[in-house]
Amino acid sequence: STFTEWQTSSFGPAHASPAQDGGTSDAAAPEGGTTITLCVDCHMPRINGVADHAAPGGNVFIAQAFGEMALATQLVATLHGAIKLSVVPIATGYRVTVYNRGVGHAFPTGVSDVREPWVEVQAFDGQHRLLARFGGPDAAGLIPASAARLGMDIAEPDGTVLLLHELTNTTRITFDRRVPAGGSIDLEVPVANPPGETATLEAVLFYRNVRTTYLRAATGDANATAPDVEVARVTIAK
Repeated sequence: STFTEWQTSSFGPAHASPAQDGGTSDAAAPEGGTTITLCVDCHMPRINGVADHAAPGGNVFIAQAFGEMALATQLVATLHGAIKLSVVPIATGYRVTVYNRGVGHAFPTGVSDVREPWVEVQAFDGQHRLLARFGGPDAAGLIPASAARLGMDIAEPDGTVLLLHELTNTTRITFDRRVPAGGSIDLEVPVANPPGETATLEAVLFYRNVRTTYLRAATGDANATAPDVEVARVTIAK
């Protein structure tokens, strides 16, 4: 659970000294640090002594759906400050390491089979115009199962993946790739034959708060997608 993820993280009591086990209301844990940061410290920070009950996290989708654009901007900033990327070349493309440095739980967390983060590589020309995307959504706007993705797949007894959050039919988890608090995960993005005019390549981590198959079934809109929120980006050295 998200609570257990926090308990065992560098933000939680498992890494705190006895003098710190009472928690704090105004401090964030450093990388690998030992200051306890409670859920409310990140999600209901005090502003001029008053708790912010907007509870910023990562749900840009719901903020935009209700027209709360200032909150959506705040949520994007929260994500930007939490996740970092690094990249190294491999024979088939690039290995992208996703670091969870600012979240007191795994990324993604909660109802992880409904979350949809992925990493792709983008090619740009000399004027930084986008030429090509490698590893992103397919032509239908869906994230392929083989993509460099994070999240969870739940399944029936025969292994059939349940894409609509059918918990009553679920007996197993066939895919579980989430970045633990303070940890990292390597993802591989195949990149074959970038356009000849490519000047730069960049690795990008995107996040849809609601899985596309689930959103389309729930809304009846065959083209619906949650916002593609850019969480982190890094330029790849050539």
